[in-house]
Amino acid sequence: RTMPHLLCIPLFYLLFFISVTYSFQLNDDLLALIVFKSDLIDPKNALKSWNEDDNSPCNWEGIVCNAENGRVVTLNLNGLSLSGHIGRTLAKLEYIETISLSNNNISGSITQEIEELSQLQHLSTLDLSQNKLFGTLDDIYLGDFPSLKSFDLSNNEISGPISSDFFHDCKPSLSFLSLSGNAIQGSIPTSIDSCTNLHFLNLSKNHIVNDIPDLASLHDLSIIDLSNNALSGGLPKLGPNVIEVHFQNNKLLGSVYKELVSFPVLQILDLSNNVLSGEIPTTVGGSLIALNLANNFISGSIPSWASSSLSSLELLNLSYNALEGEIPSTIGDFEALKVVDFSQNRLSGEGLRSLSRCDKLRILDLSSNNFSGSFPEAFPPNLLSLKLS
Repeated sequence: RTMPHLLCIPLFYLLFFISVTYSFQLNDDLLALIVFKSDLIDPKNALKSWNEDDNSPCNWEGIVCNAENGRVVTLNLNGLSLSGHIGRTLAKLEYIETISLSNNNISGSITQEIEELSQLQHLSTLDLSQNKLFGTLDDIYLGDFPSLKSFDLSNNEISGPISSDFFHDCKPSLSFLSLSGNAIQGSIPTSIDSCTNLHFLNLSKNHIVNDIPDLASLHDLSIIDLSNNALSGGLPKLGPNVIEVHFQNNKLLGSVYKELVSFPVLQILDLSNNVLSGEIPTTVGGSLIALNLANNFISGSIPSWASSSLSSLELLNLSYNALEGEIPSTIGDFEALKVVDFSQNRLSGEGLRSLSRCDKLRILDLSSNNFSGSFPEAFPPNLLSLKLS
């Protein structure tokens, strides 16, 4: 008679064990976040909802949980004026996919703060931008993060060079990388070409020197910003799908090769404030919105680009170069032009007449050239600023 009752005992314990295990898993997340909070200074009491007596952290500020298993998948504490340290307990969040702590005052050695996070198998977004993290990247390897898609350390206090091992074994998942606004030195390692699926690369506002490596193998690279460094050498080869190129404020040499301005999807090309020479290519891509070659040593004449090939062009800045000759009449047919700066060159002819047909033109600077002739009978109707000094 007792046999059915006894048979129920193992089932009861099994259900109890499953329940306790599930509870412990949830408590692991809750406990990890409470310990993480204890390492932070929260002047605005933004984390007041983080109560250690709760059964789950899923209703806490900045927390998102998986609807099926209740585990934490997102930690988003952007712009809460938090300071202190990240600590190591976030590595206990086994199911975490997004960690975003940007725009705070979090400090500490970058290596110590994130070395444990490489254990997280599901982590795809790590955003620690706009904090006060310091140290070097010597012991950080992108290949250690199995699922990382987006990695942002911009606007911190990171220094030292980027080692070749930083990019070693770069996972195909990585598509976004920003180290902008730090104090990084040295060269860009050639091993960057191992990040084959990179879409966005920003190393701007650092102290990076020497040549830019060949990036033609990065076929998916669409936005690259290496501006405001001390890069030298010639312009690098890039992949065919690049949309924005920001190389301004460096020491780049050589000429603007024609393939660079001919990419079919290229929209923004900024090569201003370098040491470029040679002539402007006569063939350009049909998607260009902004072309800035200002403050270089470019010579020759302005090409007679066909209006059909530059129907989207809004900004054209060729100022502070050594250009000669007249402004081509075809530029007057660029319907989208809003800003034109040809100042500080050796241009001649009746410059105003060539541009008087640009109905959307708002800013025009032709100062410090050798223009002659008279004013046209009509000016562009939307013109706000005109410089002819």
